[in-house]
Amino acid sequence: MSTNESLPIDEVHISDVKENMIVGREITNDRGVVLVPKEFVIRNPERFQSMLAQYNVFDVVIEIPKEEKVPEIVVVEPSVNSLKVKKFVEKFDKKREGLKNEFEKIIKGEGIQEKDLVNKIEETLEVFKEDMNIFQLTQKIKDLDDITYAHAHNVALISYSIGKWLDLKQQDLNDLSLAALLIDIGKIQIPQTLLNKKEQLTNDEWLELQKHVILSYDLIKNYTFISFEIKQAVLLHHEKIDGSGYPMGIKGDKIPLFARIIAIADIYSALTAKRPYRDKKTPFEAIKIMETQFMGKLDTNILYLFLNRIGDYFVGQKVKLSNGQIGEILFIPKRNIYRPIIKLENVDPLMDLTADANKAIEIEEFI
Repeated sequence: MSTNESLPIDEVHISDVKENMIVGREITNDRGVVLVPKEFVIRNPERFQSMLAQYNVFDVVIEIPKEEKVPEIVVVEPSVNSLKVKKFVEKFDKKREGLKNEFEKIIKGEGIQEKDLVNKIEETLEVFKEDMNIFQLTQKIKDLDDITYAHAHNVALISYSIGKWLDLKQQDLNDLSLAALLIDIGKIQIPQTLLNKKEQLTNDEWLELQKHVILSYDLIKNYTFISFEIKQAVLLHHEKIDGSGYPMGIKGDKIPLFARIIAIADIYSALTAKRPYRDKKTPFEAIKIMETQFMGKLDTNILYLFLNRIGDYFVGQKVKLSNGQIGEILFIPKRNIYRPIIKLENVDPLMDLTADANKAIEIEEFI
């Protein structure tokens, strides 16, 4: 939530907090770790009270909204049920097959119509009309990882989410999503033995794999109804802010906005998907990698936005910890996003993964 003017605030006891109240000042523990950020919307007062009581925090500062003010609440599903997963899988298989057919038309030079691509975008994005938690949903699905079609679909969904957080206009969101769908079309022309290799790529093989961005661009460049911005995003989504990317090694703001957004979605999707050379990583493993290894390589502002917003989508998610315990993610701290607070199953205490005593414990699996 953001406001153009500061609101009056009041200090209240945690027992008096109510649903949709907004925290007016960040809440920290005795080590200075932020437990609750400013402008956090209290969606579950009981959880909020329980978590703060564990840290002996009993008074909080709350914003006092104006009469006409309606708090901006991010709707986050606590979990994705099996029915929704089944429905998503059934639709996903059809969407993936349809996407494959359109890609093959382009590869064979048969040509595609603008309406066909518009339909593909509409089919891909219809999940947002159902208020489904796409980040939890894609983690629930274990067997839909492939390097081209499933990946492109997931990158489109994640890119669209980032674009919404950036307040892009609807047409830009549609163009961004189409670019994300098309980023790896050129991989169809890369030998499958190279794409599926389990061992580390040689330098020559890595250079061969990098050609997929040129191949993708060449396949779409002559379609006049595909905008320049889409084509540039497809070509440049592997560029890095520090100039270490490819194919051109350009830096900073010279990389188009769509390409900078897709770069983040592409890396997150790849990290959380199974690959021939490694198992899929949990979202929090991916968050840690992106925060520690890609800072300075991805657009910092967009990356921070992504990392801070995505954590909210896993509140309420059940997880298995490396010590064998099962719990539910109760709260995501704004610092150390990948070390949330867990409510353990059948155990009263909360587990704060930022605490020194818990530094060896990791989230092993989302369940």
